[in-house]
Amino acid sequence: LDEADTYRQALSKGGDELENAKTKLTRHGLVWEQIKAIPLRQPDDLHFGILAPLTGNVVRSYVSEGQYVKEGDKLFEIADFTRMWFTFTAYEQDLPHLQKGQIVNVTTPALPDRTIRARITFLNPNLDTATRSAQIRVVLENPDRKLRNNSTAEGLVELESPEVLAVPRLAILRPGNGAFAWVEQAPGVYERRAVTPGLCGDTVCEIREGLKEGERVVLGGNLLLDGQAQLGNFLPATVPAAEPPMTPRVFDPRHQEAWLGFFQAVASLNETLASDDLAAANTALAKIPVPPEALANPPPGPGRDLKTLRQAFLPWSQETAALASAFKPHLPGLRVFRCPMTDELWTGAPANAGWVQLTPELRNPYWGKEMQSCGEEDKR
Repeated sequence: LDEADTYRQALSKGGDELENAKTKLTRHGLVWEQIKAIPLRQPDDLHFGILAPLTGNVVRSYVSEGQYVKEGDKLFEIADFTRMWFTFTAYEQDLPHLQKGQIVNVTTPALPDRTIRARITFLNPNLDTATRSAQIRVVLENPDRKLRNNSTAEGLVELESPEVLAVPRLAILRPGNGAFAWVEQAPGVYERRAVTPGLCGDTVCEIREGLKEGERVVLGGNLLLDGQAQLGNFLPATVPAAEPPMTPRVFDPRHQEAWLGFFQAVASLNETLASDDLAAANTALAKIPVPPEALANPPPGPGRDLKTLRQAFLPWSQETAALASAFKPHLPGLRVFRCPMTDELWTGAPANAGWVQLTPELRNPYWGKEMQSCGEEDKR
């Protein structure tokens, strides 16, 4: 109000005094249209509207009506939703293939029939030490404001890559001292072959050395095959197929209820490990029923600590996950999830280990609370 009166008085004088009065009013947040209307206002009109410096939506308010504020106080948070940020996570091994300017196809459940093409604008140079990943930013044009703040979305990055030899990702085992695959030499005879993987996606992996086009690789049971060779204290160039793990499982409808009860108990055990509850895990182990058919790996015994229990649990969990993948069409609600980072749990642990759930929310039993949501559902 004082500055408004000063401006009225300065109008008759002009010069530097008038300019100074205008400057003070501008610093208080008034625009020229408001300043030049001051002579037309009633002397007792004490209120001025303060205009935001940009157009947008108020997403947060830090003040209420009638509250006194001082210079520098934060009043409102405003966002211009005509341009949105889409951020996604890229793991360390994928970062060399990403760069600014690459096209990303973004889809969101909020706009199921629309794909938005945009470019990568920023790659965070700092890795998350827990997940070994970095955040990637894409700026989306949103003139109709149909994209909502905090929506979930998925991005598919377009990469330029020549035609290469590739195999399903499940065929590659990484025990900590390189990568290898089991290759069929003859019916029932398999060779352990060292390979050099290249770029890997969600389902397939490039092979730079070690395999030839047309060779058949083992997908289901390769971890069990390797484990049996290791347990036998030998690792020849070729070994016969393991029985019964290498024999495809055929679902018997007469055992549907028994299998469902078995997998329900397995899922309950997995939930206790995802919650880092050792006592509950040991209790859940004791409640695992005998399955209708024998498994190659018995369930682990009670653990004295979570790491020891998880080390004994992983091979058995892998077998139950492989079995669940085969039986999913016959057992409603059965799901299999996989974690790409299980090889970092301890030396020799395999990557992409699986586990069984009956709920859609991801609950990683291998990492527990440290990385409870690490992984994705295997929908094959």
